[in-house]
Amino acid sequence: MSEAVVELPADEPDAVIASRVYAPYAQLIKMLLPRSTSVAIYDAAKELNWCSDGYERPEVRELIQQLESRGVHDEGRIHETSSGQAAYLAFLQSGGHGLGCVVVELGPSRTAWNETVVRGLLRPVLRCLENCLELEHSIEIAPANHDSALDLLMGVDEDNPAGPSPLHRLVRHSVEHLRCAVGALINTDKNIVVTWDVDGDDTLVSNELLSRTQKNLLAWAQLNNRTMLVNHVGTKSDAPSYKILSCPIHDANDAVTGVLALFREPEQPDFDLKDVRILEFIARRVVAIMNSRHDSLTGLPNKVIFESRVQAALRKPDEHKHVLLYIDLDRLQSINEAFGYQSGDEVIQRLAEAVQQQLRPIDMASRLAGDRFAVFLPGMELAEANAVAQSVVDRMAGLSYLREQQSLQATVSIGLVGSAGQAQVFSHFLAAAEIACKDAKNLGGNCVAVSKEPVIERRRSSSRPHVAEMLQMAIANNEFRLQAQPLVGLSISTGEIMGQEILLRMVDKGGNLLAPAKFLDLAHRCNLMGAIDRWVLTNTIQILRETGAQYPQPAHQITLNVSMQSLDGSGFVDFALNEIAAAGLPAQLFRFDLRESVAIEHVKLAAPFMREMRDAGCQVGLDDFGVRLSSFADLKDLPVQYLKIDGSLIRRIEDDKYAESVIKGIAKAAEILGVFTIAEHVESESLAKRLQDLDINFGQGFHFGRPRPAEAILGADLAEEAL
Repeated sequence: MSEAVVELPADEPDAVIASRVYAPYAQLIKMLLPRSTSVAIYDAAKELNWCSDGYERPEVRELIQQLESRGVHDEGRIHETSSGQAAYLAFLQSGGHGLGCVVVELGPSRTAWNETVVRGLLRPVLRCLENCLELEHSIEIAPANHDSALDLLMGVDEDNPAGPSPLHRLVRHSVEHLRCAVGALINTDKNIVVTWDVDGDDTLVSNELLSRTQKNLLAWAQLNNRTMLVNHVGTKSDAPSYKILSCPIHDANDAVTGVLALFREPEQPDFDLKDVRILEFIARRVVAIMNSRHDSLTGLPNKVIFESRVQAALRKPDEHKHVLLYIDLDRLQSINEAFGYQSGDEVIQRLAEAVQQQLRPIDMASRLAGDRFAVFLPGMELAEANAVAQSVVDRMAGLSYLREQQSLQATVSIGLVGSAGQAQVFSHFLAAAEIACKDAKNLGGNCVAVSKEPVIERRRSSSRPHVAEMLQMAIANNEFRLQAQPLVGLSISTGEIMGQEILLRMVDKGGNLLAPAKFLDLAHRCNLMGAIDRWVLTNTIQILRETGAQYPQPAHQITLNVSMQSLDGSGFVDFALNEIAAAGLPAQLFRFDLRESVAIEHVKLAAPFMREMRDAGCQVGLDDFGVRLSSFADLKDLPVQYLKIDGSLIRRIEDDKYAESVIKGIAKAAEILGVFTIAEHVESESLAKRLQDLDINFGQGFHFGRPRPAEAILGADLAEEAL
């Protein structure tokens, strides 16, 4: 790379302003592409606005000029600069006019950069950057009012867990910076209503104004699908008493689901085109915030946002007590099986509505996953919180799900835990509430149970680390061990070892190996399963690389288990495929198991995960298959390639005709669907022979081999496979 550089005037105010605006985008890009070395942002005239490491490289400007001269303005491609550096260059546009371009210098990689993967990772960040540049372009910010406009934008993006939610701050900043009397955000699809006026949040003025105008604003937006501007204030009783600027809010399908509206007093200046452009930009930020921070089904804040805000309140002790509710639907699976998953979604939405109707403005609720919710009630006594929880139970008990002649009650179980005015850790607090919820379920459900202890770890010695901390330390210090268990052919490639399943063990302080049952449940509660899944993948790949074996054809596959937490917006697919490619291993070498119950309860996350992995060359299948009554019907929504039959069925086939008939049905269904079958827990030769007679393709269990250290198994078996 050339050493010639052009220094930026870092001491000038414009450079400081540019850093404030663009640095967050560069940080996001470097998080998505850790091996990237620098990010440069150019304006519409192809002049450098900002660069992450403070100087412009002449070869980058040369590349931009070459592409400009050839009329290239594509969305984004990987190019090679004159110095041989790989760089991803994307031109930014909006409304037919160019806004500039972004250049990301890609660092060294063992394999060629995958342009499609890079483009997919960066697309959301670049869309946000386009919105930012478009706003600057449309309102033509002058140096004199630069700070004010930037304060508005920065105020929207900042996140203060201890303060109001981002949507509340967004409405408040819009009212204050655009000199309005009242602002309102309404989204009917997500049950969100946020108001603010100059005298304070959610006052009588804003409520009364909103009640008079809400239906008309929504109806007009849905009919016209464009911004409404009303600067004329009439004298008739039915004429608006405020100047109104209202912008539609859209969902992913571009349907109008709400409005963002501002109201000015009649004596205030008219809304102008600049105000329109700013509000339209803010409306796009509304959509981005709701999509990234709010559950798509209920509109409630997602778990990440909920946890950060609750932890901020719990971090230090004060005189106020707080209460956490853990809510779980009792019969969601029965409703799903009787009426379908769309009906189950409706029940979840009803529960979210029932919860929201009981909350004060300072309270916060979140859908954690599936049919599980959490509610944080700051400054509330247990007795009062118990009454809130009982109201939710009573409301849900009165809402039976009815279709044709079938009816099922959608009851809930709720666990409560109080902070007792002492500092808490969110994961401990949540686990205590979850245990109380399980107590409620053990009582038959449809009731409330209170945790017997404010903190679930009170019984432990203060010198003994919490198990969650031990798990985090185990991840950081490689205190897990990997074992492998063989997969052997039954009705296909009889007797041949066809692969290995990777199994996880944890090393305790005495050097003993702990089985997964000893720590995985708590890891799930503490939201550590995603990190554990990544640890298993990277360390499996490391073992494969250290063996030095070659893979002429990847018939001998490695099976890894994936948890639900790796499906929920964690980027596990991109991480896994990048790690596999960086190691020079074929994707076809890997299988990924999802438990059937997890895949079905989270089919909207599981199906895309399976599809992406399958399209990349990996195999995907369902683990613990066959225990559900609707297992066959579940397959229509999931692109599976194999079924791993639950061990509890396998062990019973020699003396249980029902289990045998179920396994026969699975084998026949798999044949029709063109997928293969694997039997778990094959523990005897007679059992293996019976499974072979039932046309089960592969088996796994103690009869074929007990788990052994993965380093020894993978090194020996894969080396033989390569010969």
